[in-house]
Amino acid sequence: KRGKGGGGEIRSGTTPDPDPDPDPARARSEMEGDYGGLPRTLAEGKFTEAAKACEQMELETDGEEGCQLVWVYTAQIVCYLITGRLNEARFCWKRVPQSLLGDTEMQAVQKVVQTLWEKDYAGFHKSIADHPWGELLLPLMPTLADETRSRVQKIVSKAYTTISVETLMSMLAYSHEKVLQLASENAWELDTDKQMIRVVDAAASSDSSTRRRGLEQLFRYSQSV
Repeated sequence: KRGKGGGGEIRSGTTPDPDPDPDPARARSEMEGDYGGLPRTLAEGKFTEAAKACEQMELETDGEEGCQLVWVYTAQIVCYLITGRLNEARFCWKRVPQSLLGDTEMQAVQKVVQTLWEKDYAGFHKSIADHPWGELLLPLMPTLADETRSRVQKIVSKAYTTISVETLMSMLAYSHEKVLQLASENAWELDTDKQMIRVVDAAASSDSSTRRRGLEQLFRYSQSV
C-alpha cells in the first residue's frame, strides 16, 4: 500500500497503475525514432505492404494539423514510386501538412515526384544523386532508380523507332558503354556513324516471327495436299 506521502511501498503482488496521461510529445518521438518497424518491411522488399503501413500510421497520428511525421509521407511516396503508382504518390504529396513542406527531405522527395510526372528522366536521376538522403530512404534510392530504368526501357521499346545514344544515356543515367550493351541485349540496331539506335520491340518482333512461321507452315501444308 502506498503511504500518504507517496513514498510508501507497493503491496506485494500488485503493479503500479499505468500513466493515464502519457506525454504525447514523448510518444511521438519514440514512434518516429524506430519508424514504426518500417525498415524491416522495406529491407524485405515489401514495398506495397510498407506503403499500406505508412497509410495506417498517417491515419493513426492524424491530429488537427494532420500527421506530423515526415517519414510517414516520404517513405509512403517513395514506395508508391517504386511500385509504379505515380498518381498515388502525387495524391499523397497533396496531403502533406503545410507545416512539413519546409523539411529538406520532403522537398527532395517532391522534386523526385515532379521529375517523374514531367517525364524528365535525366532530372530524376540528378535529383536522386544530389540529395543526402536520410537513413530510411537512402537504401531505397538504388531500387527506385533501377525500377524507373526498367520502365523507361519499356517506354523506349514501344514509343520510339529511333533514339540517339546520347539521349538514352541521359534518360537512363548510363555510360556510353552501358547503353551499347543494352542495345545489344535487346537486339537494337546501332548506326555507329550517326550514333543512333534503331529500336526493335522484342515482343512485336517475336509476334512477327511467329506469324511468319505460321504462314510458312500453312504454305507447306497447302503444297502437300
